[in-house]
Amino acid sequence: MLKRIVCLFLTAVMLVSACFLGACSPKTSLVDAKPAKGALTTKSLTNVYQAQAVSTLDTVFEKMEIHQIKHLKDNSILIAGYDTETYDNKYYITDIDLKNAKELSINKSEDANTESYVNNVIVDAENEVIWYTKNVYSYTEYPVANDDMLIGMSKPMMSYAGEITVMPEVYPATYGESKEEFYLVKADFNGNIINETEISNIISITDEAGNTYKGYIGNMLSADGNLVMAIDGRKLIVVDSESLEIQKEGEIDTNYIEKMFKDDSGNVYFTSWGENGYVAMKIDLTTFELTPADLIFAENVYAYGISQGQLGYDFLASNETALYGYNIGDAELTEICNYANSDINMSYSTNVPAVLPDGRLMVSFYDYESSVNEVLLLRKLEPSEIKEKYVITVAGPYIDGEIKKEFIKFNRVSEDYKIVFKDYSQYNNEANEWRGAYDKLTEDILSKDKAPDIIMLDAYGMDIDGLVAKGALADLNKFMDSDDEFNREDYLNNVFEALETNGGLYMITPVVNFRTLAGKKSIFGDRTGWTMKEFLEMHNSLGEDERMFTEATRDGIGKQLLSICVDQFIAEDGRCTFNSEEFKSILSYIKDIPEDYRAYEDEWSNNKNYWYEMEASYSKGTTKLYQSYIYNFNIIPELEAYLGEEVTFIGYPTADGENGTFILPSTLLAIGANSKVPAGAWEAIKRILSDEYQNRFSGDRNEDGSGGRSYQFPLNKNIIKKRMVNDILPYYYTYTDENGETVKEEYNNTYWIADAEVTLRKSTEEDVERLLEVLSGASVVYTDNSKIIDIIMQDAAAYFNGEKSADEVANIINSRIQIYVSERM
Repeated sequence: MLKRIVCLFLTAVMLVSACFLGACSPKTSLVDAKPAKGALTTKSLTNVYQAQAVSTLDTVFEKMEIHQIKHLKDNSILIAGYDTETYDNKYYITDIDLKNAKELSINKSEDANTESYVNNVIVDAENEVIWYTKNVYSYTEYPVANDDMLIGMSKPMMSYAGEITVMPEVYPATYGESKEEFYLVKADFNGNIINETEISNIISITDEAGNTYKGYIGNMLSADGNLVMAIDGRKLIVVDSESLEIQKEGEIDTNYIEKMFKDDSGNVYFTSWGENGYVAMKIDLTTFELTPADLIFAENVYAYGISQGQLGYDFLASNETALYGYNIGDAELTEICNYANSDINMSYSTNVPAVLPDGRLMVSFYDYESSVNEVLLLRKLEPSEIKEKYVITVAGPYIDGEIKKEFIKFNRVSEDYKIVFKDYSQYNNEANEWRGAYDKLTEDILSKDKAPDIIMLDAYGMDIDGLVAKGALADLNKFMDSDDEFNREDYLNNVFEALETNGGLYMITPVVNFRTLAGKKSIFGDRTGWTMKEFLEMHNSLGEDERMFTEATRDGIGKQLLSICVDQFIAEDGRCTFNSEEFKSILSYIKDIPEDYRAYEDEWSNNKNYWYEMEASYSKGTTKLYQSYIYNFNIIPELEAYLGEEVTFIGYPTADGENGTFILPSTLLAIGANSKVPAGAWEAIKRILSDEYQNRFSGDRNEDGSGGRSYQFPLNKNIIKKRMVNDILPYYYTYTDENGETVKEEYNNTYWIADAEVTLRKSTEEDVERLLEVLSGASVVYTDNSKIIDIIMQDAAAYFNGEKSADEVANIINSRIQIYVSERM
């Protein structure tokens, strides 16, 4: 839990002046502060490329989601992608300005019941050949008797009132036959098919039981005049590129082949899972003999796209950060193009850029927000060509892709600053139990020389309270108060307050969700909160078949109840009272529920109606509380369908009996107290609080009525108001009727509960206002990791297991947490 749990006496530590490292005088505000001595500039950046956009407007690629670009020869390229109108995979040969595109030839059947799918497209640049596999699926239907014979399947429908109506779905009775054939296709660089060979037999796999089936071609490449195919991860087939005769086939002695690739000399390698993680093997295609290969990118094979080397390297490798070159025997990868330094957003992409004859790179990525491809030609800049700006380093145990995308937009408009990224996940490995990112990042945050400027915090693996206590994070309240252009009243201020520690705001999140407890109005009335004492009284009064929650566990609801109430056992003067009777009564409740979900496995297995009965228990009233995840303003009708009547947001029990709703933050951002560019860091933070960024979560619809669905709430109140309207607008679909007229109809709002489809009523403005009140009153931030909760659960285990009494463990817990709090005074 993040809200002021442990850092209660930080006044002495956090009396940081309004200036950082002498960057500003007492008369200069934080937001106007000049960069401090030693601040990095773009002159220190390496491998910077300039991006030139290639427009897809008025080309066949305008309505296509481009997945990959491969260089053929000269200025000719092969583009693979997805047609957003026909939903077909498409392959085009075109020049680099995307004009004069010609579709790669694919023989397709005219039969309406036959579909052709293309996979494994590879380019053999040396022989100017394109290879791909094609599988042809065909299906034939035969009527059982005649077209008048119909069969039906009953489907239950439930009205809002709960009455069941059975509606048969009727269709002609038929039986069918299907078959699937596989072909290997060879085409030239003009897209013309040279030959097409049926390969269903050669890709067949016979399992240990003697059953034969067609295998899946997971990898394919050309090497030394042959075509190599990996079938189902273990079988290899080597085919002569000219005669298409099999040169060698068989299973190799390895686990599943993950990736297969070759170096610039034509040697073939693959990665596979070994005893201690991923390993790379070199394979002799004439003997299938395997030799271990020390390729450093094999350790994290999924993080890289790997291709045959160019630009003087044995291999090229690409991840979200950069394009690298690698020669066998090198101790590390050599960076060729740093994407962030070049303002290129390659998040979620490991495609290796196409290398053009003049050394330029060609990349493409799809912007799902705007539904537009961004195709770029990249030219390396000389140091003298780079405009000098101050560098802002954004670091984290991982880098959030959406925020990275926004920060790259910041780079394109800022005249003074440029953001670069450092992803500390590179320090994770098995030896440090995958904690290297957290440990190294924490070390750097505390360093004056290596401290990043903006930190993407991870509450799961980082001691955020400890960083605050050591004065390593800047108080964002001081930036807000110094910035005349920023008004915190424009935002959900309760979120800011919940993130505070002892009056200081050391982290911020751009978007949030909420979680609370809902129940029947007939049980809870109009109440909007209750105490732990009242919760336990209800629990103790339950009948034999009643329960507070479905599948309650200590790891789940137990930790949540502790998180919401733990503050009440730490007084303002720092004195802890975890040895009180009230705390022991909470431990008693947690002791009575199972440790984890394994306790319910027998019920899952032995009761075929288990899930139906569990979902129906809310409306029956046997389960009193429903854990509601609030991600839009249209959920009340859904909750009413579950509960069978009007809903009450009773919330989690709290010390004061007020709103017990959790705030669930997305990425947490902080400014390092040792930053040399604090004003620039604040400008970047403001970017994700800007109207432009926040409006991405407004629920606005596209012109055709599509889109609009957002599953996180913005913080900006004006955008929240838009969301309140947009979330409850109906959705429509259009179709052409028998008269050729376009008809627009509203989607029915339905939801499946147990084995019945429930028709939901429409949300009202009153519903929306009720939810806004819940959101605006939330005051506790929840995370899955808290040092104090860990202490409680560790020491309470002896009580849960019957080894110690509640008094004994409560005293131990109180002593340990008292020490923990005192250390942070």
